Amino acid sequence: MPHPPYPAPGTQRRDVTLKERTSRWRDASCLFGFAVVWCAIAFTVTYVVLRAGAPPWWSWLVLVLFPLVGTGFLIAGLVMIVRAALLSFRFRKAGAIVSHMPACPGESIRVAAAQLVRTDAPIAAASIELRCDEWVRWRRGTDEYTETRTVFKDTRVFDETCRQDRHVQLVADFTLPPDAMHSFHARDNRIEWIVSFHVEVPGWPDPKHEFLYLVAPRRTAPSTHSAPAQPAPRVHYPDRARVSIELEPGPFGDAYRFYLGDPVAGTVVVSTEREL
Repeated sequence: MPHPPYPAPGTQRRDVTLKERTSRWRDASCLFGFAVVWCAIAFTVTYVVLRAGAPPWWSWLVLVLFPLVGTGFLIAGLVMIVRAALLSFRFRKAGAIVSHMPACPGESIRVAAAQLVRTDAPIAAASIELRCDEWVRWRRGTDEYTETRTVFKDTRVFDETCRQDRHVQLVADFTLPPDAMHSFHARDNRIEWIVSFHVEVPGWPDPKHEFLYLVAPRRTAPSTHSAPAQPAPRVHYPDRARVSIELEPGPFGDAYRFYLGDPVAGTVVVSTEREL
């Protein structure tokens, strides 16, 4: 779906629930499905070629490389599925709420993040982070390059006391830099503001969540220049005047039809309510 180049400042919404960037189950399912399709094609082609006869020596590299790559994708997908299952066994879905959105550069926001815990999982520490990532893509000749870098990061770390009963809850205040870039999404360039929530669990996969936040363009400073002096208003008398124009007939006997170069003659009569 199309994205606006930047959010409109508009009226700020209060107590906004942020949307999570990715889902661990969705990413794992996509990678595993892609690996299954890759392996099905690679192993089928290898079987058909080997059954047809001894392939040339140089084709063995391709016949071995593609199944190996597919196997690697398959193992990575299985690992992601197992990790997602382990996280779901102990933790529920996390959430984050901000005091208002969007915010302009130089303003402060309050972020509250919570993680529900299913079992008595030990919590070593937890952190909440506000960062700004820039993604850019460019082309040099026939090669295409992409680069992602973090241009701003502010992290708040909490100890194990952040856990209360069956949930971990963090609250932190952040101030956006006055010279920060607002959120931006274009074809070859993106500026994303992200709220990251991380819980450290000894001997278990750590739940990590990232939520998108919108930063609006900075507000225009009020102008300090004085307005130019306006000319004094002209006084108009309340008298009314009637103007009538009477044209003399043209060469065709019609007072309203002339051609380029024909002379136009007539009388202009102005009548007023009082003498001038």
